[in-house]
Amino acid sequence: MMLHLKKCSIICVIFMLISCQNNPTKEAKDVAEKYLENLYACRLDDASKYCTKEAQEDLAWYASNLTDQELSLITKQPVISILKSHPQGDTLVVVSYRAEQVLVADSLEHAGHIGTKEGTLELLRVGKKWRIRSER
Repeated sequence: MMLHLKKCSIICVIFMLISCQNNPTKEAKDVAEKYLENLYACRLDDASKYCTKEAQEDLAWYASNLTDQELSLITKQPVISILKSHPQGDTLVVVSYRAEQVLVADSLEHAGHIGTKEGTLELLRVGKKWRIRSER
C-alpha cells in the first residue's frame, strides 16, 4: 500500500512539473498578438519593443510613410486573431493572423483604408524572449 502511494505521489509531481513548464509556442503567439495590437493601433513605440533591431528599422520606415489622413482613419481598437502557429525548431515560430478594423495600406501610391488584413509573422527567440523578425 505504501509503495502504491509513493508511485502515485511521484506521478503527480511529474505531471505538475510538466504542466508548469513554459510553452514556447504560446509565448511566441502572445508576443505576436501584443505586437499586432500595438502596430495596428499605431502605438509604434510600443510595437517596437517586440522587434529585433532590423524589424525596428522596418517599423520606423512604415511610420515615416503614414499620412495624417491615414492616421485619422484609425478610430477603433484592432481585433487581432492568431490563426495558426508553426514552430520551426527551437528558435523560430511562424504565426499567421487576421487583423480586423485596421489600416490597410497596399502601396505608397494609394491612400490606406480601414479593413481586414491577413498575414504571417516570423518570431525569433533572442535570448529568452521572442521577437518579431524582419520581413526583409
